[in-house]
Amino acid sequence: MSDVPGNAGKATILIVDETPSDSHPLGDNFASRGYDLHFANTTLAAISVAGDTYPDLILVEVGLPQMDGFEVCEKLKADEGLKNIPVIFIAALEEQMDRARCFVAGGADYILKPFVFEEVRSRVKTHLDKSMLKKQLELTSRELEEARSTSQQLLADLDGQVQQRTIELEEANTAPVSYTHLRAHE
Repeated sequence: MSDVPGNAGKATILIVDETPSDSHPLGDNFASRGYDLHFANTTLAAISVAGDTYPDLILVEVGLPQMDGFEVCEKLKADEGLKNIPVIFIAALEEQMDRARCFVAGGADYILKPFVFEEVRSRVKTHLDKSMLKKQLELTSRELEEARSTSQQLLADLDGQVQQRTIELEEANTAPVSYTHLRAHE
């Protein structure tokens, strides 16, 4: 994915829908904006493609045969490597979709057909930005933890050096001093 929030430059989207990839309305829309697209038209293919490509976002049709979109999302969220990928459900306006189930299944959002492309683009951009910022926050957090660990080790090393030097100075202060040694310094 690109480093700049909102820049779709290299963001990868997996579209899971029965509609063939060469005629998918979202595919044309996102491809023209520079997104890298992958398609799956079955639930098993969706899980396989997601595991192979690790997309930045997944769009899943709710009414898929074999296994519905909610089940696909639950399987994706159960996979440690895929669980943080935002999933947006797609449903036809006339379908009775349990919107609460979208979120219970692990979805980030949902969009309705017929598509209002400006709304779809805005929702996708929002979730891509959020995902990218979350990844940046996790990376920064790991870097801060490494820096904290390094500074603690340096502090412990410094403390050990101070203690060793203190012992050396105490030994030097308690050692007998000869009169001739003092006269030599005058």
